[in-house]
Amino acid sequence: MIKVSNQTIIAAFRVLESHARYSRWLRTFPGTLGLYASAEKAFSARNGNIKCFQPIYDSLRGQSQAFRGVETHWDARKIYSELMHLDGDLRVLSLSRVEAEHWPRVWGSVSAMRQIKETRNGPSLVALSKFLHFWNPRLFVIFDAAVMEGYVCRHMWLACELSQDDRVRELCRVPKRENDGFERLVTYMRFLMFASGFAQRNPHVVTAFAQMARRQAGNTEFANSVNDYEAVAVEWCLQGLVELCPAGVKTQGSRKKSGP
Repeated sequence: MIKVSNQTIIAAFRVLESHARYSRWLRTFPGTLGLYASAEKAFSARNGNIKCFQPIYDSLRGQSQAFRGVETHWDARKIYSELMHLDGDLRVLSLSRVEAEHWPRVWGSVSAMRQIKETRNGPSLVALSKFLHFWNPRLFVIFDAAVMEGYVCRHMWLACELSQDDRVRELCRVPKRENDGFERLVTYMRFLMFASGFAQRNPHVVTAFAQMARRQAGNTEFANSVNDYEAVAVEWCLQGLVELCPAGVKTQGSRKKSGP
């Protein structure tokens, strides 16, 4: 398991603010905070509020292109209905508080959303994780193909942590199945388990993320409301860590070290 110094965690978030790709994304952060506020209203009420969910769906479908490349996917009403029927106790669970008995229930929520968007390779982890993330940004990390899966997770120090899935199958009681897309879900569960351990061993990640949120959005009520959004904090921290290029870290398939 990976332990990172507080100083390095702070540096990871700082590097994102000056990075060409991430600084551009951070400029839209105030708008994202508004979506989180809508999500809290959409899912907190006992009977829900689909009108508050609609801006989230529109943003993920439009700007984030969650359904790019396919014609068939769940519509807003179907997605909202499925999210509202997930295990309610998980909606307030955070990565650092996940225990062994929670993982079968987390797996149940992930597998329940697997048909939100089907691709040739199985369930779309991008679409699935983005909507689960807004359902609970404390627990479900966004696992986009281009950055998190295709770039961040290819760094050797992280790839090695993610290469063992025995614990996933044991804790979630997932049988090995072929050609039904479940292996893609196992990939996401493996990442969530790593993220949980990372949050538990590196609690300063949440503090440093909250500081960045206030810098980007101002010391507003919205910025303060994301103080416990551990899934967002872990996602951004990992993205920053790989940009720091620590010595000896390299990406799979590369002959060159990404650090000195």
